[in-house]
Amino acid sequence: MKKLLVITIVLCGCLSRSFTQEKVPMVDSKGHIYYDKKPIGQLTKSGSMSMDDKMISKINANGTVVDSMGNVIGRLPKGQLFEYYLGDKPEKFSISKPNHNGICYVTDAHGKTMILLHNNYKQQAACAMHCAKENHCLMTGKANIEKKDTSNLSQNIDILHSILSDYFQLKDALTQDNSDLASKAGTELESLLRTFDKSKLSPDQKKAFEGFADELIENSEHIGKNSGKIEHQREHFEHLSNGMISILNVFGNGGQTLYKDYCPMFNKGAYWISNTKEIKNPYFGKKMQTCGSVKSIL
Repeated sequence: MKKLLVITIVLCGCLSRSFTQEKVPMVDSKGHIYYDKKPIGQLTKSGSMSMDDKMISKINANGTVVDSMGNVIGRLPKGQLFEYYLGDKPEKFSISKPNHNGICYVTDAHGKTMILLHNNYKQQAACAMHCAKENHCLMTGKANIEKKDTSNLSQNIDILHSILSDYFQLKDALTQDNSDLASKAGTELESLLRTFDKSKLSPDQKKAFEGFADELIENSEHIGKNSGKIEHQREHFEHLSNGMISILNVFGNGGQTLYKDYCPMFNKGAYWISNTKEIKNPYFGKKMQTCGSVKSIL
C-alpha cells in the first residue's frame, strides 16, 4: 500500500509539471503548426506557409533555410542538431528522438523546450521555428531577444514589387498580343534593373542579383527594342522569366502569392510568373490563351 502511495505521488508530480509547462508551438503529423490550440501556419516539404498561403521560409537546394526576402535564417539538421537564427547569430538546437506519438522535443542549448515537432517534419525544424517566431509565439529564456536588422526590409520589398510590376505589365501585353505595350514595359524594366541601388540589398542578395542581372537586362532590352516583332519578344520573354524565377528563389515573393506557370507547347516547354491563378498564356496570346498549368506557388 505504501509503495502504491509513493508511485501515485510521483505520477501526480510529473503530471503537474507537464500541465504547468509553458505553452509552446506544436507541429502535427500533417505539418499543421499550432500555438495554444490555434493554427498559425503550415509546413511543406520545401518550407513553411502562413495561414493566408504566403511563403514564410524556404529550403534551398544547398541545405540553407531562407526567409521570404532571401535572408539565411537557418540550416537543415545534421543528425539531431540544426541551426536557426533566433537573433543575429546562428544558434544550435537539438531534436529529441520521437515519443510513442511521433513527437520530438526541440530544445535550446540550455535544455529549454522551444517547439514540439512531429517526426515527419524533422527536416523542416528551422522552418517551424521561423513560423513560430514570425507569429510572436516562440518562447525564449531571454527577456529581450536581439532582433535582426530589418531597416532595409521595406526597401527590399519595394524594389522587388517594382521589378515584378514591370514584369507583369510585359507579361500582360504579350498575353494581349500587344507588341508596342510589351516594348514599353521591357524598356521600363531594363531602366529599373540598370539603375536601382544594390546597396539596399543584403550581401547574399547582392551577390545573387549580380549573377542574374546581365541576363535580365539583356532580355528586357531586346524586348524593348523590338516593337512589332512579337515572336522575337516572346523568345526573350522566356529567358527573362527564367531569370526572374531565379531571383524569386533568392529574394522570396515579397509577401505576394505568385504562381509559376508552364506552357508545354512553346519551345518544348516554357515557364512564366503570374500574380493570378488563372492561366493567361503570354507565349501564344489570344491564339491559345488558356494553354498551360500552374506548376507551383512561389
